[in-house]
Amino acid sequence: MATLFEYFLKDFSRDLSIEKKLKLQNTLSGSEIEVNARVYLNFEANAKYVVFYVPELKGATFPEAILMNSIAEVLDLPSTTVGVSSDMNNLANDWAEGTDLNFAGRVFFYCERDPPHDAKMRLTGEAAANGVRVIFRGGAYLRKRNEMERPKAFICHDSRDKAPIAGPLAIQMQKFMCPVWYDERWATAFAGE
Repeated sequence: MATLFEYFLKDFSRDLSIEKKLKLQNTLSGSEIEVNARVYLNFEANAKYVVFYVPELKGATFPEAILMNSIAEVLDLPSTTVGVSSDMNNLANDWAEGTDLNFAGRVFFYCERDPPHDAKMRLTGEAAANGVRVIFRGGAYLRKRNEMERPKAFICHDSRDKAPIAGPLAIQMQKFMCPVWYDERWATAFAGE
């Protein structure tokens, strides 16, 4: 059974991505989480879109509303962190810069806890008014995906090989649509990547 974080890692793996860690803090309790924010670049479609992985933050009801304020910063990653360009067929008219790709108006939230329904509806409505479609993926998405996917491969490994070999191999295999059965604890080793 895959975890939500694993689906976050592999769902859009065919497109190039740039990631930034964003820190969110609960001002009442002082607890803090690190959110993975990615901009995905699809040069063939001339489009880019944003994906967030939101771990559970105790005491925080709806951190996704705060993250919506970070979208411009995440979309700007191709120009502020690393220059990205593509030359599809060595033809002049196929040259594309990551900074020139159009925002597709898609924002995905992979949420480890199910946000309140009314807050989700309010946020999706406000975003839609600005031409942005917000898609939440949480517990229901995880259950459905796990129900539909059956492992096609098993990775047997020594525990010392979990981080350097088994984990990266499992992620790569899943990127190629090959569901893998393995020791699920490896995923926590990659949560910081």
